[in-house]
Amino acid sequence: MQSLNAETQDARGCTVDAFHAVRATTERLVQGLTPDDCMVQSMPDASPVKWHLAHTSWFFEQFILGPAGVAPFDERYAALFNSYYVGAGTRHPRARRGDLSRPPLDEVLAYRRHVTRAVADLLPRADPTPRRWRAWVSSTNSSTRS
Repeated sequence: MQSLNAETQDARGCTVDAFHAVRATTERLVQGLTPDDCMVQSMPDASPVKWHLAHTSWFFEQFILGPAGVAPFDERYAALFNSYYVGAGTRHPRARRGDLSRPPLDEVLAYRRHVTRAVADLLPRADPTPRRWRAWVSSTNSSTRS
């Protein structure tokens, strides 16, 4: 029988792998899109690609990195890329996500890389709550498919 510590390490390893796989899948899906392509919001309930890339980064920054004491990439993003989570503060109107010309796509991608690195650095030494991590990775994965 594995020790509790070994089980926790196995769960962390699976979670780190799942986190990277989900992030990589999203990045593959957007390859070849132009900055203009990434701004289109086809209907009020659909997220533009650029906003989605930022929102799925905001999610980890808000719920993982912030509570761990990691400073935000840009404090303005807290409201700009939240349109769902009422308890997480000010929200940007869902139907207006496609109106955002700023920040530009290259800045959103820099934000995404920052959050990905910070989460990857934090996860191996984080307080082990594998179910919570799997839920967050799963949430991001389902957002990518929608």
